Parts: sequence; structure tokens; C-alpha cells
Amino acid sequence: MPQCEGMRPKPGGKRFTWALAADLALELGDVDRALGAWRARLALDPADVEALAAARDLLVRVERWSAVIDLLRKRIES
Repeated sequence: MPQCEGMRPKPGGKRFTWALAADLALELGDVDRALGAWRARLALDPADVEALAAARDLLVRVERWSAVIDLLRKRIES
């Protein structure tokens, strides 16, 4: 079996994995974990339009208005 040492996931794979983690967390009803997954994806790329939109939609749905404002400010900055 070939060794995988030193191999790292590609950025696209990481983004997909975080989105999948967010979706799974939401299916389990864990809003905080879902938001954490979207934030982790945004840490990879602060200008990630899909992650920004998903995080914003989730925050609006759970009525976390101060977090929505913070997220929108970050979107404006990016």
C-alpha cells in the first residue's frame, strides 16, 4: 500500500468537506456545529461566496442578528 505521508487535501476538497460537515450537523439539529463548519471553511477563504451565503442564511434562520451583522461586515471587507 502506498504511503500517504506528506499528502494534504486540496483546497477544493477541504471546502467540500466543511460544507458536508455543516450539512450533517444541520441534519442532526446542531446549529453551532454547522456554523463552526462554515466558519472553518471561511478561514480557508474569507471571500468564499457559498460559505458566506450559507452562514448568513443559517444565522438569519436562528435569529442571531449580531452575528449576521458581523458576517456582513466581513463580507464587505473581503
